[in-house]
Amino acid sequence: MWAHDTVAIYTSDQGMFLGEHKYYNKRLMYEESLRMSLVVRYPREIPAGSTNGDLILNLDLPETFLNYAGAPLPGHMPGRRNRAALAGQAPADWRTSMYYRYWMHEMRPAHYGIRTGHYKLIFFYGRDVLGQTRAQAGNSMTWSRTHTTPTTSTATRLTPRSLAN
Repeated sequence: MWAHDTVAIYTSDQGMFLGEHKYYNKRLMYEESLRMSLVVRYPREIPAGSTNGDLILNLDLPETFLNYAGAPLPGHMPGRRNRAALAGQAPADWRTSMYYRYWMHEMRPAHYGIRTGHYKLIFFYGRDVLGQTRAQAGNSMTWSRTHTTPTTSTATRLTPRSLAN
C-alpha cells in the first residue's frame, strides 16, 4: 500500500534544439527549448493519466517538493506551490502568463518575451518583429497581426504498465 502514499517526480532541464529554427543547444524562447518535462505520480491526489496545461515554472518546483515532503516553506522563495494545480485544482489567481529574458548575445540572439497558454511574443534586441534589422527595414518597426494555430506534439501518456517497464 506504500505506493499509494509515495510521490514520484520526474523532471529535467529545459529542452534542446536539434536544428529546429536553425539552432542547436538551448536558451531561446521557442517551445522546443522553453518547455521542461514534469511528470508527477501521486495516486492519492493526482488521477492516473491526467495532464495539466497550467503554466508551471522551474522556480515553482522547490516549493512544491518541500510541500509534498511536509517541510516548512521559507517565505523568501520566489515560486508558488503547484500541488493543487497538479491535482487539477489550480487556484483562481494562478498565473496566466510568464516573462522570459535571455540577456547574452553570443551564439544566440539576446531576447525577451511574454508567453500565455496560447500565445507568445518574442522581441529580439536589434531586430523588428519580422526578424529584419532596423537598417534592413528602413529603420521602421513593422508589427505583424498574424496568428497561427499552435501545433501540438503527440504526448505519450505514462500508464502504470509503462512505468513498470
